[in-house]
Amino acid sequence: MFSFFLALVICHSVAQDTAPSPKPSVAVVSMSRKVIGVLKEKGTKKRLSGVNIFILPEKLKATTNVRGEFSFDQVAEGNLNFVINLAGYKKLEKEVSLKEDIEIIFYAEKVSYQTYETTITDRANRNDVVVKSLRREEFLTMPGANGDPVKAVQNLPGVARTGFSSNIIIQGSAPQDTQYLIDDLSVPLVFHFGGLTSVVMPEEIDSVDYYSAGYGPEYSRAMGGIVGLHTKSPATDRTKGLFFVDTEKSGAMIEGPINDHSSYLVSGRYSYLGIILAAALKGNDQVDLTVAPSFYDVSGIYLNHLTASDDFKFTTIGSHDELKFVFKQPLKTDPSIRGDFDNETSFIRLIPQWTHKYSDEAQAKVSLGLGKDWFQIDFGSNYFQLATVNADLRADLEEKYSKSWIVNYGVDTKFVHTNYGFRLPAMTRAGGVSDPISGASTVNATVGRDDVDAGLYFKNTVDLFSAENKFMPSLRFDYFTQTHQALLAPRIADHYQMNERFGMKFATGIYYQPPQGQEIDATYGNSTLTAPYAYHAALGFEEDFKQNNPSGFNLTAGPFYRKFENLVIQTAGANADGSLKHYSNDGAGEAFGLEFLLKWQAKAMSSFISYTLSKSTRTQPIYGTSPFQYDQTHNFNWVASINRGNWKYSGRVRYVTGNPSTPITGGIFDSDNDVYDPIRGPLYSEREGAFFSLDIRIDKKWIYDTWILSAYLDVENITNAKNPESVNYSYDYLQSTTVNGLPVLPTLGVQGEF
Repeated sequence: MFSFFLALVICHSVAQDTAPSPKPSVAVVSMSRKVIGVLKEKGTKKRLSGVNIFILPEKLKATTNVRGEFSFDQVAEGNLNFVINLAGYKKLEKEVSLKEDIEIIFYAEKVSYQTYETTITDRANRNDVVVKSLRREEFLTMPGANGDPVKAVQNLPGVARTGFSSNIIIQGSAPQDTQYLIDDLSVPLVFHFGGLTSVVMPEEIDSVDYYSAGYGPEYSRAMGGIVGLHTKSPATDRTKGLFFVDTEKSGAMIEGPINDHSSYLVSGRYSYLGIILAAALKGNDQVDLTVAPSFYDVSGIYLNHLTASDDFKFTTIGSHDELKFVFKQPLKTDPSIRGDFDNETSFIRLIPQWTHKYSDEAQAKVSLGLGKDWFQIDFGSNYFQLATVNADLRADLEEKYSKSWIVNYGVDTKFVHTNYGFRLPAMTRAGGVSDPISGASTVNATVGRDDVDAGLYFKNTVDLFSAENKFMPSLRFDYFTQTHQALLAPRIADHYQMNERFGMKFATGIYYQPPQGQEIDATYGNSTLTAPYAYHAALGFEEDFKQNNPSGFNLTAGPFYRKFENLVIQTAGANADGSLKHYSNDGAGEAFGLEFLLKWQAKAMSSFISYTLSKSTRTQPIYGTSPFQYDQTHNFNWVASINRGNWKYSGRVRYVTGNPSTPITGGIFDSDNDVYDPIRGPLYSEREGAFFSLDIRIDKKWIYDTWILSAYLDVENITNAKNPESVNYSYDYLQSTTVNGLPVLPTLGVQGEF
């Protein structure tokens, strides 16, 4: 039996060995594909580098290069799940069906496209201890500024409120004491009519600088201070642009690369606010508006990185303002005011700039400002016409002699060829109140002249005792051909950073400026005038309570002082040669005060409070010492903003002491000219009512893959406060009415960016 079973097992084994083998199975292998792509920021099309891109669940990873490009070389066909998780952006997940090699573009959307930070920066460690800067991201959405960089500066401490004026008034100085620069070259004005907006499209401006008491030797010819606009460098990575339309104006801008080392920018704007004014004045018995106030400006920038050490930038700017109307009948207060009123202002500037880096220790920058200015005002039978040809030269050589010593040598020279003609009344404006034109003698002249303001400066920046103490002694030399004066102006500044939180700064110096053209004109003014000047002193303290935290406070505060000498004032008398002089250097004055700037920053909220306490006086013969015309004891601004996704809500509260005014107690009849002359009380012994305004702004953005649509509402004086600006008198000065400032003024607009 056992043998039988053993035989069966053996037979079975043999059968297994000799049975045919089954056919081998064939594995199914999917094809490998290649995926290449680009990661861009949604809306702006900015290429994002250094970002990880995952394919799940395969756990494949690629990282974008400097151009935002990525690639996966071997990816199995099928449905792929791409995942991008980048800080500050919404998580991006996208499913793609892969059947062949593909190229793909991903758009990563930011959590918010609104600006969080209040970007008022103090550049003390860079070039000047008193300069404050506003960057483009801040002034474009600052409430009350309507997107304008220079109007945003008016929120900073030390800047007086100007009403309808197109000027910036700094720390108790006069409007004509402020100099305006674009890319460090002078321009005749920085605002269009009435201070509505600056003369350059805001999106073209990279930053705006505000220099107050104690500014450095690089600039001169301004006893008050400097407001400087710096144009941006055009985009080099892609072509982009914007267009906007609002209730006051429209404009557009485009920029982009020309090749791998050069780029361009072109912009233009046009205002139609005059149409609104024409409608408002329709049917007015007194005025017939023939050309409503309008403006346009155009500009262009060309940038070329010539070599690794050389950059060339060429900026062009053109601006034009115009207003015309007709008095249908003579004014009762002054019969000579009749007929046409025509005012036109234009200028053009060509600004080539060359920057060369010799080494890590030395670099030079040379720029020219070439252009022409036109100004014309016709007022009945009176007129003033001005045309100037301008050539400015600015050069700066910076050398680093050691780690603790830097020297700047500079040239700042201005040449002006002027042709002007006028027929003007020689009338007085004592106390800010003009005598009637009818009672004034008329002066006629046609003049051509050449003036040169030659300037040289020498500045040291020394680490005194330690790297935390920047000591900056400097010397400025000016020669004014108008007054035939050679003038030396020493200036000293110091910035001491005691620790990461607390710093101190100090600045002082002498500042000269030439008299204005009408003041020194031999026919209308006084050709023997000399340059007025001022002594400046400013002390500042800085405390950073944040200590590198994302939220917290920053405080800047300190006093300032100015003493004005040799000021030009209106006068009556004669020169030694018997010629009449309508101006003299018999004026003086002083201004002092305390500035305070408190900034607060949180994750999606920001705020700042600026406050100026000041007093400004002027002294002149006969009248003695009185408050200055633009003296404002209290100037308070509170600006705050909050972001909610792509919404931004911001507001400003502004309170300013009213300007001094001169009371008019009556009038004396001038039978020869059929007008009344005003009887003035003590100069600037009264004040207009205080100014108050609540302004709000709302911004909303809609984000698409390749462009952004924005809408904004900017409302000035939302409470419709009746803010007094001036006083109108009856023909005999026995009755008066207050002229109020702007009522509630909404601006509604849309903007597209691509």
